[in-house]
Amino acid sequence: MREMKRLAVHALLLIAAAVAAFAYAGPQEGPGPLKPGEVELWSGSHKDVTRITYETNRQMVMLERKEDDTGLWYLGKVEPVDAKDEPEPEAADAGADAGPPSPHKPKPVEPATFAAVSVAEKIVKALAPLRAARAIGEVDGEREKVFGLDKPEGTLTVEVGSKKHVLIIGGNTPGAGSRYVRDADTKLVYVIDAQPVRDLDGGSARLSERSMHAWKFAEIERATVIGGDKSRIFVKGGAEGKQFWAASETPDTNDETVNNWLRKVENLRPVNFVEKLPENAERVLRVDYGTKGDTLGYLELYRYQDEEGKDEFAIKTEYLRMPSTVAKTLGEQVIDDLPSLFPVQ
Repeated sequence: MREMKRLAVHALLLIAAAVAAFAYAGPQEGPGPLKPGEVELWSGSHKDVTRITYETNRQMVMLERKEDDTGLWYLGKVEPVDAKDEPEPEAADAGADAGPPSPHKPKPVEPATFAAVSVAEKIVKALAPLRAARAIGEVDGEREKVFGLDKPEGTLTVEVGSKKHVLIIGGNTPGAGSRYVRDADTKLVYVIDAQPVRDLDGGSARLSERSMHAWKFAEIERATVIGGDKSRIFVKGGAEGKQFWAASETPDTNDETVNNWLRKVENLRPVNFVEKLPENAERVLRVDYGTKGDTLGYLELYRYQDEEGKDEFAIKTEYLRMPSTVAKTLGEQVIDDLPSLFPVQ
C-alpha cells in the first residue's frame, strides 16, 4: 500500500514538472529576464502605450493608440516643423556660379494622416517596457560630442498609461545598430536599439500600413462578390497544391475568369490614406472573404472624381481602418472585368 502511495506521489511530481517545463518553454508574455548588462528604463506593457511622439527639427511624427473589434491599431500623423538654428549654407557667389541645389538636402516634409498596424506594433513592443543594452551614465561637457548629444537629433516621448517618458536622441553607436539616448528626467545616458527611432524617422512612408489584411489570401476558401445589385459566391476547390476558384453552384469546375479577377483584387494595394472619402465617392464593389465556417474580412472599392473630373479609386478593408487610394490602372482593371463574373442569364 505504501509502495502504491509512493508511486502516486512520484507520478504527481513528474506531471507537475512536465507542466512547468511546458509552460516555461511556451510563449512568454513580455521580454523575459534582463540579459547581462541590460537596464530597464521603464516598465509597462505595450498594450498600455497610448501615444508615441518623435520630433526633430524637420518633422513631428505621432502614433496614437486605437482599438476596435479587429484589434489594436494606431492613427499616425506627420507634420512639418520649421527648422531652427540651421541656416542654409551660403554660396561663394549667389550669381550664376552658385551651382545647383545640394542633392543631399532633405525633401520637404508633407503633412500626412494614416493608419499604422504592423510596423507600429513592432515599435510599441520595442518601447514598452524599454530596455537599454547598457548604461553609459552621466555625460557632460566635451564628452557630449562623442555621443551626439551636443546637438541632439530629436526627442522621443512614450506615454504608457498615465506616465510620460521622454528621451533625448543622440548619435548612432559604431555599427549604427544602436542609438545613444539621454533620459530627460534622470539625465543619464543609455544605449538602445536604433530600429524604433529609425522607423519613426521614416514618417508616413515607413509607418503607413501596406497590407490589406492580417491574414494571407491563401487562407481564403469563400468569396462573396457584390457589384451593384448583383452578388455571387465563389468557393475554392481542387486538391492541396492544385486549388482553384469556382462558382458555388459548380464547385468542381475551375473558373479561370474568377481566378484572374481575384488576383487583380489582391493587387489593390494602399497608396495614400485619406481621413474621409469625397462626397461624390460611390461604392462599386465589395468582396466578403471567409473560410468554410468563419468570416475573415472584406474589401470595398470606391470610385470618385477628382477636381478635374477624372476617375480615382480608393479601398477600405477591416485591417486598414481608413480609406486609402489605389493605383488608378488597377482600379480600372478590376471594375472593367467585374461584369464577366455576372454572365447574362
